[in-house]
Amino acid sequence: MSSDFLDLLFHPDTFFARKTTETPDYLVPALIVGSISLLSLIAPYFPGLILPHTIPVTVIVTLPEIIMNVAGPFITWFLVSLCLFAICSFFSGTGTFPATFRCAGYGMLPVALVTLIEVLTSPFLSPQSVMMIPLWAIMAIIYGEFVLFVVFLVWNGYIWMAAMEKVHAIPQRYAIIAATGSLFLFITLKLIYLPIV
Repeated sequence: MSSDFLDLLFHPDTFFARKTTETPDYLVPALIVGSISLLSLIAPYFPGLILPHTIPVTVIVTLPEIIMNVAGPFITWFLVSLCLFAICSFFSGTGTFPATFRCAGYGMLPVALVTLIEVLTSPFLSPQSVMMIPLWAIMAIIYGEFVLFVVFLVWNGYIWMAAMEKVHAIPQRYAIIAATGSLFLFITLKLIYLPIV
């Protein structure tokens, strides 16, 4: 399985060429998207769990926030898949929505990784930690997270592009258009409601 993930991240062409010939698997994409939900649930409590003596663990999270943290990544997965399918269908008659949906879920692995990084660095950005850490270090973490988010977002688009090229049998230029349109939708969803992914 680990070699599968390495292929997905670094050789998506090979990965999706192989997946199009295998029995459809929705469990792994669902686990990838589900890990984003889980990390979103953990995020508010993580700083207090790591530094219990300096940061209070009691964080109040409302029920709507919990529901959006759990459902948001799955809603995003569905909407991005719909966008990818609509654009690819415009250029090609091949490929199905279930195949697009499955591959879009695989393609969200970079989002899961950058979400993990954000959770792991969150204790350093808590109000109590900010008082003890030099300003330059805090700014380095903030700008570093932003740069990583952009890099991983482009990586995400690259994976979606490779997936659509294989699933819908379209030229790369059309797959790039589909991936770019889906990234725009992804960013819009992120801006509308930050904890959605």
